Formats: sequence, C-alpha cells, structure tokens
Amino acid sequence: MRKGSFNIVDIFVVIGIVAILILVVWYLFLKDAPVKVADDGSNTVTFVAKAYELEKEAVDQLKIGDKLVALDVYQPGKIVDFIIEPSKKIEAINGEIVIVKDPTLVDITVTMEVVPNKQKAYMDMGSQQIIVGIPYWIKTEAMHAEGIIVSIED
Repeated sequence: MRKGSFNIVDIFVVIGIVAILILVVWYLFLKDAPVKVADDGSNTVTFVAKAYELEKEAVDQLKIGDKLVALDVYQPGKIVDFIIEPSKKIEAINGEIVIVKDPTLVDITVTMEVVPNKQKAYMDMGSQQIIVGIPYWIKTEAMHAEGIIVSIED
C-alpha cells in the first residue's frame, strides 16, 4: 500500500465518523426541539355524532355540559346539544313492509365541542380520530355509546 492513498476501509471509517457526529448533534441539540404544526388559529372544534338503537334509560343520563371522558380521564370537551329520537325498525304488517318507531330503543344525535390534538395529519381526542364517517365513542361520566361522526363544524 502506498503512503497517502485511500482504500475502501478508510472510506467506511470516514462515513462512520460522520454518522456518529450527526447522531451526537441531533441528540444534544435537536431531539427536544418543538415541532411546528400548521394551525388555523382555532382551538375548538364542534362535531356531531349519531348513535343508534340505545336503551332509553342509558340516554336519560346525558346532560348538556357533561364533560367527555376517554382513557379514564376527563378530556377537553363537552356536550353542547343532543337530540333524542325513537329508533325506527322495519316490520311486516299485513304483508306490507313498513317502518315503525321502536317503543324501547332510541337514537341520539350529540353535538360535542372539543379541543382536539392537531399534531398529526388528522384531528383526534382521547385517542379517537375525529373524521366524518368513522365510529366514535360518545363517552361521559354517566353513559357511553358507540356512534358515527356525521359532521364536523370548525
């Protein structure tokens, strides 16, 4: 080997030293740097979820102003409105298929105002995504029901 020439081992050593330097700089200076997130300036989001065929007794516990619960802790959100309607079912009466009101079950439409986590490409709260069309657990201290998000009103 001639003096002053590079071989393949020297190249790997240089690459290794550069990689270690990059990791040290990242660890010391950049690992705790805040991540900038695009935000529209609004902190609260209002959305509507609908749950079907619930026992009336469970829904009777729901009140405007109830705090939302997830992961066994209160979340930054509350119930701002709700509508209770009788559930509908299909029955055959005298050979004709008709839609009738169910006397024991109800549907609820719940409007919630929350402060979601906007650190990702989507909003979430209490580990639940806030996206129209997906299931969402409507959960307060007194009741819970699985519903579907039907609209988001920023």
